[in-house]
Amino acid sequence: MKALVISIVIVGTLLVSEQTSACSYSWSSSSGRYLKDGRPVPDPSSLIRSSYVFAGTVESVTPVPVPQDDSGPIPSDRFAAVIRVEHVWRGHQRSGTISVYTAFPGPGCGFFFQVGRCYLVFADLESDGVLRTSMISYTTPWERADELLFYVYAFLGEPTSAPR
Repeated sequence: MKALVISIVIVGTLLVSEQTSACSYSWSSSSGRYLKDGRPVPDPSSLIRSSYVFAGTVESVTPVPVPQDDSGPIPSDRFAAVIRVEHVWRGHQRSGTISVYTAFPGPGCGFFFQVGRCYLVFADLESDGVLRTSMISYTTPWERADELLFYVYAFLGEPTSAPR
């Protein structure tokens, strides 16, 4: 009986912690206007703040290994997406592919990339030299990016083709 009670308490705790650990970010718009998906209509500064803005197709998504020793903190990046870049609006593209890191989707606010799918990516170049994106960036699957692309072209201009 005691084991059953302990099991119920553990399961209940896991369920509550899972619900409260979801990515909670509230979008707000200074203009009061929103895109169809609920994100605020971007202003020039929100697009210019992104170090990299590009379109490309995901070639692979791999988990970032967690150190097995106590050599330091567990990295917040849980996945690395290798993306074949096709068009660049912002950023320096040195090769045909680029790695973008993201946290665990859901509770970690990481972006869920799917292999073979094309995305409009907004990523920030961090002080450690790594490109990162998240659910709270404007990163969007290409097939749903038409409304957002209007603002990208308006504020950032025409893209350049990535080197092959």
